[in-house]
Amino acid sequence: MVQALAPGLAGDMKVASAGALGWSALVIPLAMLAALWVTRLQHERDFVGMYTGSLIVNLALVIGLFVVAEGAVSGAASQMSALSLLGACLVIAMLGRLAWLAWRLPSRLQAPAIAETAHLPAASVWLWAALSSGLLLVFPLVARSLASSAGEGALASFNYAWKLIELPLVLAVQLVASLAFPAITRTEAGTPARQQAISLAFLIAWTLACAAIAVVATFSLPIANLLFGWGRMSAASLEVIAQWSAIGIWSLLPQALMAVLLTVMATHGRMQAAVWVLAAGLTVLLVAGLGGDVNGSRVMWLLNGVFGCMAVVLMLLERRSIKGAFPYLAFLVPLLVCVGLVSLKPLLLGFDLISTLIFCAIFSLLVISSAAMASPVLRGLLREKLNKKSVTD
Repeated sequence: MVQALAPGLAGDMKVASAGALGWSALVIPLAMLAALWVTRLQHERDFVGMYTGSLIVNLALVIGLFVVAEGAVSGAASQMSALSLLGACLVIAMLGRLAWLAWRLPSRLQAPAIAETAHLPAASVWLWAALSSGLLLVFPLVARSLASSAGEGALASFNYAWKLIELPLVLAVQLVASLAFPAITRTEAGTPARQQAISLAFLIAWTLACAAIAVVATFSLPIANLLFGWGRMSAASLEVIAQWSAIGIWSLLPQALMAVLLTVMATHGRMQAAVWVLAAGLTVLLVAGLGGDVNGSRVMWLLNGVFGCMAVVLMLLERRSIKGAFPYLAFLVPLLVCVGLVSLKPLLLGFDLISTLIFCAIFSLLVISSAAMASPVLRGLLREKLNKKSVTD
């Protein structure tokens, strides 16, 4: 499996990777059960319960990483010892998340009628749901595999670059989809309330994606240095990570659309179409990636193109269900602001960390403010929140 997934690895690294896959396989059942329980909490809008479980996992893994780093790992024996420690931390982390979710769930399962009326979905529903969620996770896996063929260090560089993309994707775009799912399911199909919920989900996801692009594409090198420059990463490697992440961050735009579109399709029970679109996109990525010289930049551009095409196809398939819910003007304004801010990148080099963080905050506020000015729905929502806060005060 390691040879198929990361053909660029060799020697001790390949042996260590095989051991890592063994630990990963061990926690798959724990992860699947946690996913089921998290979905229940999502339906109940218990986002504190959902994301606290993830923080527990991150805390356990970070502790393990610090212990390994302090041990100054070197040699095959030490690498295997470090791998065993990290694998044990992974198991403890997953068990900790399950313990937290098990404690959190009973307070959310108060209605006795649930047990009387509950029934498992048909096998086909499980199949399409598993494929639609699983295939989406295969894209970065395939991209890493393609990038690993570019030579020594390429896999690690691509992995770090993708982390800079994945962070705003998980914290912003996918969070919006999680918030939108219960809001959409609690409205009737075809009603103004349903269309408003979809429109708001599109707008917020798109706006946050534009804000993330403005920040990461402009300040990719300072951010990479802040997150990864304190270890043994060389300056040249940090520049490669910054370059690749500045390209790949643009994939947040189609991924933002796809996150909401897949939520809508799941609500309407049309995941079969989503699966075929994802499978076609994955096939294109594989064929295009294997058809020539592969490097991180090329893989990032491929991902941008494939995600963009998939988003367009999904929009065409769902054109009836999202009719009247797609805010074109409100999309255009933050995008133009984002492009304008990124074009300032040559003028914003050489600032210290504090100045960079201030500029990041300013860029985010400019993009979000432009979206609020262009969208009556978002303005109304912000006005409503401010009025409620004033009354409370």
